[in-house]
Amino acid sequence: YKRQVIISNEQNITSRAGYDSQPVFMDKDKALYFTRYINNQTDIYKINLKTRVASPYMSTAESEYSATPIAGRDGISVVSVALEKKENGQDAQNVMWLYKDKKRNQSGLMSDMDNIGYHNWTGKNKLWMFIINGEQGDLYYQTTGQQPKKMASKIGRSIKTDAKYKNLYYVDKSMDDWWIKKVDTRKFKTSKIITLPKGVEDFAIDSKGNYWCGQNNTLLYSKNGHNWSLVKEFDIPGLSNISRLDVNKKINKIAIVFDEK
Repeated sequence: YKRQVIISNEQNITSRAGYDSQPVFMDKDKALYFTRYINNQTDIYKINLKTRVASPYMSTAESEYSATPIAGRDGISVVSVALEKKENGQDAQNVMWLYKDKKRNQSGLMSDMDNIGYHNWTGKNKLWMFIINGEQGDLYYQTTGQQPKKMASKIGRSIKTDAKYKNLYYVDKSMDDWWIKKVDTRKFKTSKIITLPKGVEDFAIDSKGNYWCGQNNTLLYSKNGHNWSLVKEFDIPGLSNISRLDVNKKINKIAIVFDEK
């Protein structure tokens, strides 16, 4: 990071028509988890980064998406879509804990809040949620023994934590310029970090506290939240428009999602 960030050896690791998105590195950087739309539902898949084989993490009748590591727990948390719709005909979406051992698949309810789009953790029982509110999203916080509390309105879909799960980061979309904001989860004070490029609401934070995002076909990087610099402009046939991304802990791999043209 002293001079220039260089990206090389790009590989399409899902290489199929259809929705593969929301990547997250887990299992000590040995696997990449993601959401795949298949058989008329979304499921969590896991790619072994050594063999490059993708397989379902757990097989359930429900749709799941937004795979997320849970601070201080085994397994992963996901947003699960209930099989039965609500009385108004809309989907019921809750945060579930999925964990897997050699004998059986198990799951447990982590929050009974509804209309959850995305989520993350800043501690074992400290849950942050993007709650769908019409055409926008609101940020809610919930911990054991307390009612969910609304923390911000008009936020973007990316909710991130730092490497030690101490702070929460989100995108404030309430103004013309969209800002990455940081919540100090001890005092719950919010501070501005950096404005995002026009129209961008997806970002990633690496383990050294640097920021990454994509605008159209261009990957951008910000060292500790100081200005955006161009890393690479991609020209991949059939693919355009970077959305979700994630960086592994060693900062030697980055997962980038492109739209299919």
